[in-house]
Amino acid sequence: MVELWTEWEGQRIDGSHTLKQYLSGNADRAVFLSETTNESQQRAAVKIILGHAAATERQLELWEAAATLSHAHLIRMLAMGKSQRGGTPFVYLVTEYADENLSQVIQDRSLSEKETHELLEPTLDALGYIHGQGFAHGHLKPSNFMGVDRCLKISSDGLCVFRGCDYAGRDSYAPPERNRHSAAGDVWSLGVTLVEALTQHAPDSDMQGQPLLPPTLPEPFREIARHCLQIDPQARWTVSDISASLRRPTQTAPEQSAERSLILSPRRLYPWAFVALLVLLAILILPKLSHRQADSPTVPRDVVVPQPVPKPSPSIASPPKDMKEPPPTATPPPAATPIVTQVIRRVLPQIPAKARHTIQGKVRIGVQVRVDPSGRVTDAKLDVPGPSRYFAQLALTAARQWRFTPIQTPDRSITREMTLRFEISRTDTNVAIASGTH
Repeated sequence: MVELWTEWEGQRIDGSHTLKQYLSGNADRAVFLSETTNESQQRAAVKIILGHAAATERQLELWEAAATLSHAHLIRMLAMGKSQRGGTPFVYLVTEYADENLSQVIQDRSLSEKETHELLEPTLDALGYIHGQGFAHGHLKPSNFMGVDRCLKISSDGLCVFRGCDYAGRDSYAPPERNRHSAAGDVWSLGVTLVEALTQHAPDSDMQGQPLLPPTLPEPFREIARHCLQIDPQARWTVSDISASLRRPTQTAPEQSAERSLILSPRRLYPWAFVALLVLLAILILPKLSHRQADSPTVPRDVVVPQPVPKPSPSIASPPKDMKEPPPTATPPPAATPIVTQVIRRVLPQIPAKARHTIQGKVRIGVQVRVDPSGRVTDAKLDVPGPSRYFAQLALTAARQWRFTPIQTPDRSITREMTLRFEISRTDTNVAIASGTH
């Protein structure tokens, strides 16, 4: 088998890609390391599939459809076409070359929890984009999670529109249902890969085919895997559900989080204790904050919104004795005190280094937040989403965790609205408060 494909080494494909080295394959397909013959000398991977004309033509159509998709965490397709060698027709696909894939890593060790987060975040972003375009991946497994220039990407050569493929092969990553090419099928394969990445072994199954999860699997990954690996496709989590669970501060699944809030939340069991705690904190903390604001000539990262101050009435001299005393003048209301909003807690988006390497220039995202009198963010929504849903979601999550000084006025119904402007580059993240209203 290897001897058959090594005879192809040295051949030129697509006029500019030379097959340098045979990497892997079987009877009817192979992958070669290639190198362009132009000045850039760019490395690439070339996939070749042999077969009769109808089969190869169908494969080429699938690649052409998948080539319409573009995402920072999808392997880029560089060229494709059809030809023949020795009377045998074949199709070829030229893609980015991956330096390493996940299957090579977990042969030696399992991933840490931090590495697993870094694996899931860009993968979920890419899958959400693929499913939103009406495609399924259909081949999620460790060998198809690849590192390209220190950026995680998933393979793109197997993408197919929903119900548009009839994949006959089966492996340990395939879902139990017949139709593998679906969003639910991708979630199952992701669950198997997740378990293997953390344990170096795919999960075993019981007599009914339900995967058995190792008890040592850490949270939130155990809960994510459990919901990914449901026999019924309708019972599985979606990509959005997985993303929400991964972002949840308590690192618990949505169902468990809701259940625990009923048991543990002081707002439900002990509302009076919760209110008393807030009052106590206000008594202890607010005077210190007020004193700090009065002593400091400048307040970093403040938004000062002065309230309208009525002009004072001119002084009225005492009237002569032979004149009637004018009617009493209404006492003017006290001057409104400017409301100073100071940032107490400033949270920046947690962006993996691999994701930063995908940024060209700067990514600008605006998040509009509503702040209650106690200084907490009660609502956050995207004002300027920017070019990437992935970075926008990270900025939105960070904005919800900001805290500001409480309002020190008798009117506790006042709320504040402002826009946080995040500017993300390959090296750092900056944020500014663009506006503030009450």
